[in-house]
Amino acid sequence: MTDFDKLANSESMDDKIKAASDPKCPAKIIDQIIMDTEISWDGPKGEELMGVIAANPNTESGHLSNCWIATSIESHRLSILKNPNCPEELMDKGFDSDKIERKIAVLGNPSVVMGEWLLKIIVDEPFGSKLIKAISDRSDLKDYKIKVEHEESVDKIDNLLLSDNFETGMELLNTLDDPELTKGTVHHLVNYKVGLAENHEQWSESDIETIIKKNGYSKGDKAGPELFYKITIHSKTPEAWLEDFALSGKHDEDTIFELALNCKYESLINELFFHKATLKNKAWIWKKDHLKAAIIQNKNCPKGLLLYLRKEHVGTEFIDEILDYIHGVAVELDKKTVEILKFKSDVADLMNKHANESHDVWIKKSKLSSDDLGKEYFEAIYNDKNSKIRLAVAKNKFTPENIITEMIDDDDIFVQLAVLSHPNCSEKILKTASEDNKNYLSSRVRKAVALNPKCSKAIVDKLLKDEYRWVRRAAASHPNINKEEITKLIKSGDRYVLRGLAINPNCPEAESASINDLLSDEEKYPIEFNEYTISAPNGFSIVEHKAGFVDFEDITQCVMEGEEWSDYVSSDWYNYDDLVANYGPVSFVEIVEFPDGSSSSLEFEETKPFEIKVGDKTIFGGREEAFLSSTTSWEYGEFEFSAITLENEFKIECLTASPDDEGENLIYRHYDYEDDEYGESDYSEGELLTSETDSTDITLYVKSTEEGIQYCEEFEFIRDELIQSKFKIEYPYSDEDRPKIRKWLEENYDTWW
Repeated sequence: MTDFDKLANSESMDDKIKAASDPKCPAKIIDQIIMDTEISWDGPKGEELMGVIAANPNTESGHLSNCWIATSIESHRLSILKNPNCPEELMDKGFDSDKIERKIAVLGNPSVVMGEWLLKIIVDEPFGSKLIKAISDRSDLKDYKIKVEHEESVDKIDNLLLSDNFETGMELLNTLDDPELTKGTVHHLVNYKVGLAENHEQWSESDIETIIKKNGYSKGDKAGPELFYKITIHSKTPEAWLEDFALSGKHDEDTIFELALNCKYESLINELFFHKATLKNKAWIWKKDHLKAAIIQNKNCPKGLLLYLRKEHVGTEFIDEILDYIHGVAVELDKKTVEILKFKSDVADLMNKHANESHDVWIKKSKLSSDDLGKEYFEAIYNDKNSKIRLAVAKNKFTPENIITEMIDDDDIFVQLAVLSHPNCSEKILKTASEDNKNYLSSRVRKAVALNPKCSKAIVDKLLKDEYRWVRRAAASHPNINKEEITKLIKSGDRYVLRGLAINPNCPEAESASINDLLSDEEKYPIEFNEYTISAPNGFSIVEHKAGFVDFEDITQCVMEGEEWSDYVSSDWYNYDDLVANYGPVSFVEIVEFPDGSSSSLEFEETKPFEIKVGDKTIFGGREEAFLSSTTSWEYGEFEFSAITLENEFKIECLTASPDDEGENLIYRHYDYEDDEYGESDYSEGELLTSETDSTDITLYVKSTEEGIQYCEEFEFIRDELIQSKFKIEYPYSDEDRPKIRKWLEENYDTWW
């Protein structure tokens, strides 16, 4: 028999723990241990003792309240909530907590009365609730048998409680006033909800609809997500509900992935494959590649759907994912699809390999614009998101007519122009394109129509009256215009119709000479010009870069003043500029504005700037100085570029940036326009309007015979070295120290290459 008095009076903490751990330990012994002033409650032993006291069923409620206040250890507080002597106010506090573990602890407490409060929880909680499971696991409900005489009443009361008549059910239960009947009702109700949630293999369609309604799954999946996953893959889940929910935007990432992986309905699989499912934040699925990966691993994925894999864009990770894990795909991919995906993967590799070169390099190596790839390859790649790939396909003479017909609707003007000069461009395409008058760029489309040999006489006649002079000129040059019409048009045409007629293959030499004579009269046939403005509506990133050599006198002065170089020159860094001195925008202009008010975006290829590289042995070039100061001041501001004036149409591809590559950052304040077709050129120069400094970086370099240019040490290091040197001098310095500091610098840094 345990001697609790002896254990309690022992000086050993282990003995006290042993006593309080025993559920037979009397309340007075526990009280004696708690009131022992010699006990230290800090440290592992003190915490362990408090834990066993919190769990002992004989600990008085007052002590449990004090334990709750004294401890912050969550396991101790859970023991208190489970203790049958736990004060009611603590249990209320625990159940009202946001922590599910505390709620479960309270519901498992045998002192909680089986009454209306408990029944309300069982009714209100969703199927699969951990709280309901906690109630079903109570020791006083385990192996409980409902009395035969109570079975009919229990069924009736449960039906009322689960319906909209909860209050009626409680009134009946209270009227009967039988604790055993109440316990039987709790037992029966909790077993129903736990059983329905767990026995998913036996679900009927009615069971699933009951769970969906009770758990509010039509509004989201927060209530028992694990149970929701079982519903999504169950054979008896209604297709209409599952599709509505999947496309509602109320699900999370895990839910939609499970749905895509296991869904058995073909229509929903198609919806998910084409990215129509959205997340709660209304954004597209977090990674559509993962969604597709789940779908193709779904054993119910239709084979026809896999043909759409061919249309995956070049460069998507999903292509390589399929190729790497091809055997994990549930439906066997056909050989041609695998070949096309491999081709796209190879094109992506070429793009990455030649990323720092002109795009022409990887386009040529990919053979997208030169080889007969075959109908299935063209169909798989012509609509790629990369406009350079689409342009290459449009330029490929082997691209079939049906593909060319589709490509005339491309958003990229260069693709449209390539289509209109393609040998498979049909008269239908030409007619459609001739009616394009959306904006300024449409005039280039109509000009391309006029230059196509297949262009009909009716379209040519229409384009001769076009509002844009370059379209009229192109139309006038078309061979559909015969000699007689040329003679008539010479009498009525403007300067640009005449210029087109002069190069028309049907125009006799005498007529051509006559036209040139007419064009010399610029009053009757005036030359027309338009102005084009280039700009960056979002402003420019601007850099001022100054780099110059620093003599020993400046370095000596900085050391003497006790500063670091960046602080010393913070107000006059711009004076060190005999190596680099440039200023201007480092970002490109973004748009060109046309005379009709429309605009088009601009893109330019970046070139590599000059760079001060650590290890470089060429920068100092035998100079006497040993130090180099480089400062970059970052700004944001506005530049205004002068208008580009042209007689002919503005071609985006003719505008190039001419950078100033003197400094570490290329300055783009000058743009050249060169049109080889007409021999026309102009330029645009930028002028600063406003700017605001964002940050300034000052770096000091030092030369080294063996290692080339290096970052200079912090000057605090130099001052420490001066203390250890033969001069034995330290900060603050006197004027007498100046020559010593300079001599030390010259001895340690005046190295030659």
